[in-house]
Amino acid sequence: MKVVKLERSTAGLALALVIGALCLTGCTDSPATAVPQNDTPARQVRVATATKTEAARLVSASGTLAADDQIVLGTKVIGRLGEISVDLGSRVKKGQALARIDPSDYRLRVEQAQAALQQARVRLGLPPSGDNDRVNIEQTALVRQAAAVLKEARLSHDRMVELWDRKLIARAELDTAVNGENWDAARFLPFFKAAEAMGAVLFYHPQPFHNFMTERAPQYRLNNSLGVIVEDAIVVAVLILGGILEACPGLKICVAHGGGPACYAMGRLDRAWQTRFEGPQRIPQPPSAYQRRLYYDSVVGNEAALRFLLDQVGADRVVLGSDWPFVPWHPSPVAWVEGLGSLTPEEKERILGRNLEALLGL
Repeated sequence: MKVVKLERSTAGLALALVIGALCLTGCTDSPATAVPQNDTPARQVRVATATKTEAARLVSASGTLAADDQIVLGTKVIGRLGEISVDLGSRVKKGQALARIDPSDYRLRVEQAQAALQQARVRLGLPPSGDNDRVNIEQTALVRQAAAVLKEARLSHDRMVELWDRKLIARAELDTAVNGENWDAARFLPFFKAAEAMGAVLFYHPQPFHNFMTERAPQYRLNNSLGVIVEDAIVVAVLILGGILEACPGLKICVAHGGGPACYAMGRLDRAWQTRFEGPQRIPQPPSAYQRRLYYDSVVGNEAALRFLLDQVGADRVVLGSDWPFVPWHPSPVAWVEGLGSLTPEEKERILGRNLEALLGL
């Protein structure tokens, strides 16, 4: 019984303390804390009634358009299209012209054919146009050209014989080709026979401004520096392989510029003669057996080339050359030869005089 009373007394004491604290708080003189005010103005809003609707769906894609049906068109004749009258998506119908071929190419071909026909008629000695088809052989271009060449050869031969008889010439200077024809042509053999019989000296020097290099590579002055020596080599090969030196063993011929690269290429000429020779075989020996029958001048460009030439053809087959006025010399050609260290005194003496005396029979 005593315990129960004690618990009630404790609870009452606690309740009294709580009530006292509340009273003290309510009686204080301190003012209540103020709630802070916001200076931002009130946001305006708009009220709308929600409704139900459908939104459009957009799809982005890339690609190409393709027709349902495709047809590959072609022409029965070859030509350039000059006009296309339809495009992708155009509607066409049977019999419609889709494109037109430019007729200018065909017109030009017809005109070319007509010009070729006129040229052929002229070569046959006929008028360019007309129905006259009777051909006079003497009036054909081929016969007239051959007759003119023969006449020129006869005049050259007669003129050389006359000048030789009058002691006005001791040699003849020739180009490496005649009207595009090489010197191994059969019609030139009488000329060589006559020169051999008279003891004349033929000197071959190509035209520096009229050789194959003029059209092949006109820049860099290759027509003079390279074109002339290639022409020299061609005339050496033609005279040898064409049988001129074989048919005229006493013929005296000198080739300019050391014969160009002919001596350097003599091994290849021998090889071709032995294995792949084409055309009539006119020489019984390889080409290298004939290179010492020719004379060569000393205008080869440098000492090494002259040394090679002497080793190939012999010191008795090279004569002094100047190529004047096309080649300026500082010093003179004689001083250049005398200053070469790889040449012996005897070789220099032969080049500067003795070989030329033997060639001209002085």
